[in-house]
Amino acid sequence: MTIEQSIVPHKIAELVDIIARKKNISQSDATYYLYNSDLYHRLYDPKEKWWYFSGESLYDELEKSKKKEKEFFSQKELLFVIFCVERYAAAKSKDSIEVFTLFEKKALTSYLKENYEVLHTQGEQYILEEIDIYLKRRRK
Repeated sequence: MTIEQSIVPHKIAELVDIIARKKNISQSDATYYLYNSDLYHRLYDPKEKWWYFSGESLYDELEKSKKKEKEFFSQKELLFVIFCVERYAAAKSKDSIEVFTLFEKKALTSYLKENYEVLHTQGEQYILEEIDIYLKRRRK
């Protein structure tokens, strides 16, 4: 067993308690909040050694990363991503949540944000073709 495997579960429990207390939510909700964060995945990285930090420091880092996640898209970029999700879902006869999950998994939402200035000026068919090309390249 590695040091991360030994220490991180204790850090997670401590951090869940802090989250629950500070946000006045249940431990179950706090656990979900933590597990859906970038910080959680970084806790096990032996190069970063996050387990050395106090629970309070980890909480501060978690909140910083959550704030960055919230500020990730401008309103225009968000509307564009939603447009792409909805139109792609309709074109492929899929649920929007399924398409959004795929976009997130393949980092397509980031691609759409980074290329917003060019893509949002194009027609729907062009955008859908770009999405298909992007996804095909990501399958390899």
